[in-house]
Amino acid sequence: MAKRAINVNRMGMRVSMAMCVVCAAAFTSTCMTGCVRSKASKGDVEPTDGSVQSAKGEEAKQIEAWPFVPVSIRIHPISQAQVDAKGPRILCHVECRDVMSETTKAVGTLRVEVLEPSRTVEPGMEQVSAAWVTDLSDLDNNAKLYDAATRTYRLSLRQLPGFMVESLSDASKRGGRNAVLRATLEPAMLPGQKNVQPMSDEFKLTW
Repeated sequence: MAKRAINVNRMGMRVSMAMCVVCAAAFTSTCMTGCVRSKASKGDVEPTDGSVQSAKGEEAKQIEAWPFVPVSIRIHPISQAQVDAKGPRILCHVECRDVMSETTKAVGTLRVEVLEPSRTVEPGMEQVSAAWVTDLSDLDNNAKLYDAATRTYRLSLRQLPGFMVESLSDASKRGGRNAVLRATLEPAMLPGQKNVQPMSDEFKLTW
Protein backbone atom coordinates (compact mmCIF):
# COMPACT_ATOMS: atom_id res chain seq x y z
CA MET A 1 0.00 0.00 0.00
CA ALA A 2 2.85 2.36 0.84
CA LYS A 3 4.52 1.74 -2.56
CA ARG A 4 1.22 2.31 -4.37
CA ALA A 5 0.70 5.60 -2.52
CA ILE A 6 4.21 6.73 -3.49
CA ASN A 7 3.58 5.88 -7.18
CA VAL A 8 0.31 7.82 -7.15
CA ASN A 9 2.04 10.83 -5.61
CA ARG A 10 4.82 10.70 -8.22
CA MET A 11 2.25 10.52 -11.02
CA GLY A 12 0.42 13.56 -9.60
CA MET A 13 3.66 15.51 -9.41
CA ARG A 14 4.42 14.69 -13.07
CA VAL A 15 0.96 15.84 -14.16
CA SER A 16 1.33 19.07 -12.15
CA MET A 17 4.76 19.75 -13.64
CA ALA A 18 3.42 19.13 -17.19
CA MET A 19 0.58 21.59 -16.60
CA CYS A 20 3.05 24.18 -15.32
CA VAL A 21 5.15 23.78 -18.46
CA VAL A 22 2.08 24.25 -20.69
CA CYS A 23 0.95 27.33 -18.74
CA ALA A 24 4.43 28.82 -18.84
CA ALA A 25 4.64 28.32 -22.61
CA ALA A 26 1.22 29.94 -23.14
CA PHE A 27 2.18 32.88 -20.89
CA THR A 28 5.46 33.37 -22.75
CA SER A 29 3.70 33.27 -26.11
CA THR A 30 1.16 35.86 -24.93
CA CYS A 31 3.90 38.15 -23.62
CA MET A 32 5.91 37.88 -26.82
CA THR A 33 2.83 38.65 -28.90
CA GLY A 34 2.03 41.62 -26.70
CA CYS A 35 5.60 42.89 -26.97
CA VAL A 36 5.56 42.64 -30.73
CA ARG A 37 2.28 44.51 -30.92
CA SER A 38 3.45 47.15 -28.50
CA LYS A 39 6.29 47.98 -30.89
CA ALA A 40 3.81 49.02 -33.59
CA SER A 41 4.36 52.67 -34.42
CA LYS A 42 3.04 55.36 -36.74
CA GLY A 43 3.40 54.18 -40.31
CA ASP A 44 2.74 50.48 -39.63
CA VAL A 45 0.21 48.87 -41.95
CA GLU A 46 -2.18 46.36 -40.43
CA PRO A 47 -3.47 43.33 -42.41
CA THR A 48 -6.92 43.77 -43.99
CA ASP A 49 -9.40 41.69 -45.88
CA GLY A 50 -8.32 43.38 -49.10
CA SER A 51 -11.30 45.72 -49.38
CA VAL A 52 -10.69 49.43 -49.98
CA GLN A 53 -13.15 52.20 -49.25
CA SER A 54 -13.25 54.55 -52.22
CA ALA A 55 -13.60 58.32 -52.01
CA LYS A 56 -16.81 59.82 -53.34
CA GLY A 57 -18.04 63.05 -54.86
CA GLU A 58 -15.84 66.15 -54.91
CA GLU A 59 -13.17 64.39 -52.83
CA ALA A 60 -12.81 61.71 -55.49
CA LYS A 61 -12.52 64.36 -58.21
CA GLN A 62 -9.76 66.14 -56.30
CA ILE A 63 -7.88 62.89 -55.76
CA GLU A 64 -8.26 62.07 -59.45
CA ALA A 65 -6.65 65.43 -60.29
CA TRP A 66 -3.92 65.36 -57.65
CA PRO A 67 -4.54 64.84 -53.92
CA PHE A 68 -1.75 67.17 -52.81
CA VAL A 69 -2.70 70.41 -54.59
CA PRO A 70 -1.95 73.46 -52.44
CA VAL A 71 -4.93 75.04 -50.71
CA SER A 72 -2.98 77.79 -48.93
CA ILE A 73 0.35 79.59 -49.05
CA ARG A 74 2.32 81.67 -46.60
CA ILE A 75 5.42 83.80 -46.74
CA HIS A 76 7.74 81.98 -44.36
CA PRO A 77 9.11 84.04 -41.44
CA ILE A 78 12.69 83.31 -42.52
CA SER A 79 12.15 85.72 -45.43
CA GLN A 80 14.34 88.81 -45.10
CA ALA A 81 15.78 91.91 -46.74
CA GLN A 82 19.56 91.77 -46.96
CA VAL A 83 22.67 92.87 -48.82
CA ASP A 84 24.97 90.32 -50.45
CA ALA A 85 27.89 90.57 -52.88
CA LYS A 86 25.52 91.61 -55.68
CA GLY A 87 23.75 94.28 -53.66
CA PRO A 88 20.37 94.66 -51.90
CA ARG A 89 17.80 91.92 -52.31
CA ILE A 90 14.79 90.27 -50.70
CA LEU A 91 15.15 86.60 -49.94
CA CYS A 92 11.54 85.46 -50.04
CA HIS A 93 10.48 81.96 -48.99
CA VAL A 94 6.96 80.91 -50.04
CA GLU A 95 5.47 77.80 -48.44
CA CYS A 96 2.56 75.82 -49.92
CA ARG A 97 0.32 73.50 -47.90
CA ASP A 98 -2.25 70.91 -49.00
CA VAL A 99 -5.62 69.95 -47.54
CA MET A 100 -3.87 67.86 -44.86
CA SER A 101 -1.79 70.89 -43.79
CA GLU A 102 1.37 69.27 -45.11
CA THR A 103 3.94 71.16 -47.18
CA THR A 104 3.67 70.52 -50.90
CA LYS A 105 4.70 71.90 -54.28
CA ALA A 106 2.67 74.01 -56.68
CA VAL A 107 2.10 74.45 -60.40
CA GLY A 108 1.01 77.84 -61.66
CA THR A 109 2.04 81.49 -61.51
CA LEU A 110 3.60 82.97 -58.38
CA ARG A 111 3.60 86.76 -58.01
CA VAL A 112 5.44 88.61 -55.22
CA GLU A 113 4.92 92.32 -54.54
CA VAL A 114 6.44 94.95 -52.25
CA LEU A 115 3.92 97.40 -50.84
CA GLU A 116 5.42 100.70 -49.73
CA PRO A 117 4.18 101.68 -46.25
CA SER A 118 2.42 105.01 -45.88
CA ARG A 119 0.89 106.68 -42.85
CA THR A 120 -1.71 108.38 -45.03
CA VAL A 121 -3.02 105.17 -46.59
CA GLU A 122 -5.31 102.68 -44.90
CA PRO A 123 -4.02 99.12 -44.42
CA GLY A 124 -4.64 97.04 -47.54
CA MET A 125 -4.51 100.09 -49.79
CA GLU A 126 -0.74 100.46 -49.98
CA GLN A 127 0.86 101.18 -53.33
CA VAL A 128 2.72 98.37 -55.13
CA SER A 129 6.33 99.53 -55.44
CA ALA A 130 7.75 96.47 -57.20
CA ALA A 131 6.57 93.08 -58.43
CA TRP A 132 8.14 89.85 -59.60
CA VAL A 133 6.37 87.02 -61.45
CA THR A 134 7.68 83.49 -61.84
CA ASP A 135 6.24 80.55 -63.76
CA LEU A 136 6.04 77.42 -61.62
CA SER A 137 4.43 75.53 -64.51
CA ASP A 138 7.92 75.35 -65.99
CA LEU A 139 9.11 72.24 -64.21
CA ASP A 140 12.80 73.09 -64.63
CA ASN A 141 12.20 76.49 -63.07
CA ASN A 142 10.02 74.89 -60.40
CA ALA A 143 12.79 72.50 -59.39
CA LYS A 144 15.40 75.26 -59.45
CA LEU A 145 13.42 77.50 -57.07
CA TYR A 146 12.29 74.77 -54.65
CA ASP A 147 14.47 74.57 -51.55
CA ALA A 148 14.29 71.04 -50.11
CA ALA A 149 15.88 72.09 -46.81
CA THR A 150 13.08 74.53 -45.95
CA ARG A 151 10.40 72.95 -48.17
CA THR A 152 9.66 76.38 -49.66
CA TYR A 153 10.13 78.21 -52.93
CA ARG A 154 13.21 80.37 -52.38
CA LEU A 155 13.07 83.56 -54.44
CA SER A 156 16.00 85.96 -54.63
CA LEU A 157 14.37 89.27 -55.59
CA ARG A 158 16.55 92.02 -57.09
CA GLN A 159 15.84 95.51 -58.46
CA LEU A 160 14.17 96.63 -55.26
CA PRO A 161 12.21 99.88 -54.97
CA GLY A 162 14.24 103.01 -54.27
CA PHE A 163 13.26 103.43 -50.61
CA MET A 164 14.56 99.90 -49.87
CA VAL A 165 17.78 100.26 -51.86
CA GLU A 166 18.63 103.52 -50.11
CA SER A 167 18.14 102.22 -46.58
CA LEU A 168 19.68 98.78 -47.19
CA SER A 169 22.77 100.19 -48.91
CA ASP A 170 23.53 102.59 -46.05
CA ALA A 171 24.07 100.79 -42.74
CA SER A 172 23.40 103.99 -40.83
CA LYS A 173 19.85 104.08 -42.22
CA ARG A 174 18.94 100.54 -41.27
CA GLY A 175 16.75 99.74 -38.31
CA GLY A 176 13.06 100.39 -37.88
CA ARG A 177 12.36 100.21 -41.62
CA ASN A 178 9.56 98.00 -42.92
CA ALA A 179 7.43 97.14 -45.94
CA VAL A 180 4.67 94.68 -46.71
CA LEU A 181 5.57 91.66 -48.80
CA ARG A 182 2.64 90.01 -50.59
CA ALA A 183 2.68 86.69 -52.45
CA THR A 184 -0.13 85.45 -54.69
CA LEU A 185 -0.32 81.99 -56.24
CA GLU A 186 -2.59 81.41 -59.22
CA PRO A 187 -2.67 77.60 -59.53
CA ALA A 188 -2.75 75.97 -62.94
CA MET A 189 -5.93 74.09 -63.84
CA LEU A 190 -5.27 70.36 -63.53
CA PRO A 191 -7.23 67.52 -65.18
CA GLY A 192 -10.29 66.71 -63.09
CA GLN A 193 -10.58 70.20 -61.57
CA LYS A 194 -13.54 72.44 -62.40
CA ASN A 195 -12.13 75.67 -61.03
CA VAL A 196 -9.19 76.95 -59.05
CA GLN A 197 -8.92 79.97 -56.80
CA PRO A 198 -5.86 82.18 -56.28
CA MET A 199 -4.41 82.23 -52.78
CA SER A 200 -2.27 84.89 -51.16
CA ASP A 201 -0.46 85.90 -48.00
CA GLU A 202 1.18 89.03 -46.62
CA PHE A 203 4.22 89.43 -44.41
CA LYS A 204 5.71 92.48 -42.70
CA LEU A 205 9.31 92.73 -43.75
CA THR A 206 11.63 94.66 -41.41
CA TRP A 207 15.27 95.65 -41.70
